[in-house]
Amino acid sequence: MAKNLSIFVLLVLIIATGIGYSFYSDPELPAQQLVRKTLQEFANKSERIEREFESSGKMPSISKNLTVKFTGFDKPEQNLSVNMKVSANFVTLFFPAQAPLLADQTIILEPFEKNGQIRWKCLDGTVLVRYRNKDCRIGKGISRHDFL
Repeated sequence: MAKNLSIFVLLVLIIATGIGYSFYSDPELPAQQLVRKTLQEFANKSERIEREFESSGKMPSISKNLTVKFTGFDKPEQNLSVNMKVSANFVTLFFPAQAPLLADQTIILEPFEKNGQIRWKCLDGTVLVRYRNKDCRIGKGISRHDFL
């Protein structure tokens, strides 16, 4: 009886380990990669916007495209053009129609200061939370210093 119980417990542990491994080692989905690369490209280009926000409390009105090199969605490397619109208090990133799962969706970024550094909350917008990186999902935000 004790031997059967030991075997049963061992099998349950092996199955639980397999399930846990599949959840935590899941490779990054193409949509997650595109969101990560887009946020990284934004962070790399955000210095001017951050300086303006620090000095005046507002951001300059800008509308431009961020070029994101991306390999995914079963296609060879391509350049996707993600539109960035900056208004007084928000930055909105618009994903192009060529990006499956993210077509015509947005991430809205809001600046805040933490430890003397500008960070960007990215909890708003229409992109599903599961495609955003961890710092966006939990509200920690991103910073250009994260990508240096």
